Amino acid sequence: MSSAEVYLRPLFFSELANDDAGPWGRLAGGRLRFSHVEVIERPSLKRQILSYGDVAASGEQVIREALAALEEARAPLMGLDLSTPKIMGIVNVTPDSFSDGGDFYTHDDAIAQARRAIEEGADILDIGGESTRPGSEPVDEATECARILPVIDALAGEGAPVSCDTRKPAVMRQAVAAGAGIINDISSLTYHPDARATAAELGAPVILMHSKGEPKVMQKSPIYDNVCLDVFDALQANIVACEKAGIPRAKIVADPGIGFGKTFDHNLE
Repeated sequence: MSSAEVYLRPLFFSELANDDAGPWGRLAGGRLRFSHVEVIERPSLKRQILSYGDVAASGEQVIREALAALEEARAPLMGLDLSTPKIMGIVNVTPDSFSDGGDFYTHDDAIAQARRAIEEGADILDIGGESTRPGSEPVDEATECARILPVIDALAGEGAPVSCDTRKPAVMRQAVAAGAGIINDISSLTYHPDARATAAELGAPVILMHSKGEPKVMQKSPIYDNVCLDVFDALQANIVACEKAGIPRAKIVADPGIGFGKTFDHNLE
């Protein structure tokens, strides 16, 4: 196994488990526990399902390190306890986003929708001013800022945890100055050469999303050797690059990017 890449996939989850029937793992230090682990090797794609106890007792360093990463408690994000799932409310201040484009295009409508999301249980508000739907065209920095900054300023002023969905360093700077506490980048800080350095300087947590290609062309026959492992590898590489740029691991969140450069079957996998 030493020459293979190894991946661990936790299986069989429960919030009610105890160790009377054998040891259970604890996903990300939270309430959700798992009793078994699928061990996947690459490039052979050999798979075996083992009990948590057997995996925890493994003498393979690569397995011990991967298991420790699965179980390590996540640091709070903008004061939010990540030991339980959190809900992000999406508000696109755009005319053409795929989910709500045009619905909240005025500042007043966007702010009202964001307040409604908080009332209905959202923990974080994600404000975006550039559509990245399949086939979309980019917008300039000035347009993006004009769309989102008044919304971010109003919501942050009310104490709401706000993230800014942008790929551009100049927009990141102005959004954080307006009160955004998280940078959410669909390109994993790869769209602009200064993005990683800017995020590190700003010190805000970052969400690194996986996407395959530019939004304009990303849905044109996306191909993977193994979509789950390829996405994992790409995100892991971007996490390492961000750490090297000065962004602490505790401030990095990974997003597999459902629907971004993936077919329907890829999304299900």
